[in-house]
Amino acid sequence: YGMGGNRPDGLKLYNFVDNHDVERIASKLWNKAHYKQVHVLLYTLPGVASIYYGSEFGIEGAKQGGDDSPMRPCLNLADMDKNAPIYKHLVKLGRIYRAYPALRTGGYRRINITNRQLLFAKELDGQTVYVALNLDENAFDWDFGTHYSGLVDVLSGKPIDVNNGNAHIHMEPFSSMILVNDDIVNDQTEPEEVPVEVPRELHEGQHYRHFKGGQYTVLGVATHSETLEDMVVYRSDADGTVWVRPKAMFMDKVGDGYRFTLLDD
Repeated sequence: YGMGGNRPDGLKLYNFVDNHDVERIASKLWNKAHYKQVHVLLYTLPGVASIYYGSEFGIEGAKQGGDDSPMRPCLNLADMDKNAPIYKHLVKLGRIYRAYPALRTGGYRRINITNRQLLFAKELDGQTVYVALNLDENAFDWDFGTHYSGLVDVLSGKPIDVNNGNAHIHMEPFSSMILVNDDIVNDQTEPEEVPVEVPRELHEGQHYRHFKGGQYTVLGVATHSETLEDMVVYRSDADGTVWVRPKAMFMDKVGDGYRFTLLDD
């Protein structure tokens, strides 16, 4: 698993906790209560946050006898639970990550660390964001200095006690906080979710009409020998000529409609 940051040569490093070559983090964690906290670190430590598809839903996947395919399942997004706590947590983290530049490119300053707790700050151009995690099964209290007169946990929207430059936070077991001075995330209207379009299915042996008017019969799908790209093989119903084009192009849209529209039910 990789945790990165900004390299001295200016190139960006990506943070990730799972990818196509390693077992999914949901399968690796012995304590599932840590799943949310792992992703808080992913979005707040130096580096560019990277989510492997499906991990936003907390799906599992482990190698089986050296076979990587269980880690790379085909997902039907229409079946994924958009109300799951893990999904909503990552959506919230994405909004926070976008709202506060200090989280994306700010400098890292460690404030305190124990075996099971971590408190650090990300700072950029006068903006300071504090990140606190309690990975223990018991509650924990932090006291730390801040130049702000007030703080808010942007994850929960709850205000934090600040008295004469001293902030006090009480953390429940297996919890995290992202503390900011100006809660611009919870003060904004929740963005309207864009519906996910379910991928179209290709029907071999069926008739399709091209958006310019021609009618064709799909003969099958072939694999390009050099690129391994899926290619649709289809025949003109008018003159019998056989054509081939990339499946992605065959199935895509042109303007408000599809390039090829299925005629047969």
